[in-house]
Amino acid sequence: MNRWVLAWVALVGLSVPAAAQDKEPAGKQVPKHFEKEVKVKVGLDYLLYLPKGYEKGDKEWPLVLFLHGAGEIGTDLEKVKANGPPKLIAAGKDLPFLVVSPQSPRFWWEPQTLNALLDEITANYKVDKDRVYVTGLSMGGMGTWSLAASRPDRFAALVPICGAGNPADARKLKDLPIRIFQGGKDPFVRPETAEAMLKALKDAGAKDVELKVYPEAGHDSWTQTYDDPKVFEWLLRQKRVARGKGGEKDKPEGVGVSSERLRRIDDVVRRHIDEHRIAGAVTLVARRGRVVHFEAYGLRDVEGKRPMAKDTLFRMASSTKPVTGVAVMMLVEEGKVRLSDPVSKFIPEFKELQVAVERDGKVELVPAERPITIRDLLTHTSGLGSGGPGTRKAPPEALRPGGEDTLADYVQRLAKVPLDFQPGSRWSYSGLAGIDTLSRVVEVVSGRPYDEFLRERVFEPLGMKDTSFLHQTDDRNTRLASIYRGIGDKLEKLPPFLRFPKGYFSGAGGLISTAEDYFRFAQMLANGGELDGKRLLSPRAVELLSSNQVGEMFGGQLGRPTGMGFGLTVEVVVDPVRAGTFRSEGSYGWDGAFGTHFWVDPKAHLVAVFLVQSPAGPVVRGTHGDFETAVMQAIVE
Repeated sequence: MNRWVLAWVALVGLSVPAAAQDKEPAGKQVPKHFEKEVKVKVGLDYLLYLPKGYEKGDKEWPLVLFLHGAGEIGTDLEKVKANGPPKLIAAGKDLPFLVVSPQSPRFWWEPQTLNALLDEITANYKVDKDRVYVTGLSMGGMGTWSLAASRPDRFAALVPICGAGNPADARKLKDLPIRIFQGGKDPFVRPETAEAMLKALKDAGAKDVELKVYPEAGHDSWTQTYDDPKVFEWLLRQKRVARGKGGEKDKPEGVGVSSERLRRIDDVVRRHIDEHRIAGAVTLVARRGRVVHFEAYGLRDVEGKRPMAKDTLFRMASSTKPVTGVAVMMLVEEGKVRLSDPVSKFIPEFKELQVAVERDGKVELVPAERPITIRDLLTHTSGLGSGGPGTRKAPPEALRPGGEDTLADYVQRLAKVPLDFQPGSRWSYSGLAGIDTLSRVVEVVSGRPYDEFLRERVFEPLGMKDTSFLHQTDDRNTRLASIYRGIGDKLEKLPPFLRFPKGYFSGAGGLISTAEDYFRFAQMLANGGELDGKRLLSPRAVELLSSNQVGEMFGGQLGRPTGMGFGLTVEVVVDPVRAGTFRSEGSYGWDGAFGTHFWVDPKAHLVAVFLVQSPAGPVVRGTHGDFETAVMQAIVE
């Protein structure tokens, strides 16, 4: 039990001396102003739960504020353990977050008092201020709505249960992720009340709000809700600074970034828009896990004059490849795949491969000196579908998926295509074949279709709710940015030139995503394989993925300068001076055919995402370089 009292001081007024009253003219209304300083004491009893391991190290933990219902009003804290997280804790359940469970002495929750309590807790305990959540039931459900409306910038997400909200607060709450729970037979808070709040939120522009109605439940819809671990898993995936929907950004100076210098990003992007190099862009920068810049510029549809938005969807093209790299490394860590494994171990058709060799103007086939390996595919040193003599010798239908192809169909045909060079002897980009072969390996090893593997093992744990394969987007296509190419002083709209059959899930180039979603993926890498309590990889696996694997073979390829290396699906800055970049040594990332670009800079503790839809080439690569410089020069400590 904790008893907490705080003296809260507010300037409410200054009294007027009595002598002044005699000087006022009678019979007239005179404008006056009243001020007086008052002090108000607020206090609450509360239960505090610290998770196991809290005492070790300096780790900051998520916090859940739980607001009870009318049945637990009073001064006996044991009553608070009747429901919700306090009930789970009393039953012996370990929760991976702090739980603060105050007790109200009267029928209502005062936002002023609860905010003061949170101020006290966050100042004195190791709390991750970007992962503070509020949930409550019945009276506490009402309190959840009113508290969040009083300080929407404070919370990462809320879960109100069978508690009426005020539709007039919808505009204040529209940027928060919200999950509403309601009993279908509730005699006190009717389902229509929750539906009205849901409608008000959506009318205000909310995009991450859902209502779940338990058809047979009465007023007690909280037991089913709190007994479902997925509710807490969803909560922990939400992060205030990563919401990217108009929420508060951190003050850049708090993480050693200059606000004034960050504005140079605006200048760079707007200049490239004005010069008709791109139609629009979404940019996001985070340092030490804190988002310091998140902006949308220009248009996603020039003809329709539809502006770029922070939640605009982009064809990620080859920016899909690092996701596949992570998927493969997850299987490596599970002991199901080795980097040195021959691909034929998983796809027997890749045994006894041949290599195309040009001699005297003719192409001859010779046996491969060794099998191609998983590492060869990850580093583009396999010679499979790399645009050389073997690729040119193959029939076109062998090199592209079509019709009703699946990964299994396409990769089986690829195995008959001669390699362009001896495995491991050089670096040459395999835009589709190599990484899609890896996607098929993931299917074979996991026993799951590739889209399901990514959704269950990567996207859902990381909270990447808008990331999927392009042909799965359904009604979200209206958010998809169009592709434009700059020609002189105008922009030319282009049809998508990267299309896949409906049942084909390309790990080389098939994903669409948003800046916020891809940031979450990149931040996971920056964190050493973990985000919001969900670990996909160990720090050692991320270090291996982002280390140069190819020596000097990559420098000068694809228009890259010398001083660059290549890891497992990502390029790596080996020598910033030779590379002519502001990025640090060890920085890594990759691009996409439609201009998407990201990097992680471990030394600078920085993640940056730059999303456009313009064909990759020297013009867009120049835009990338200007963006990189604008980001890195803003770091001042």
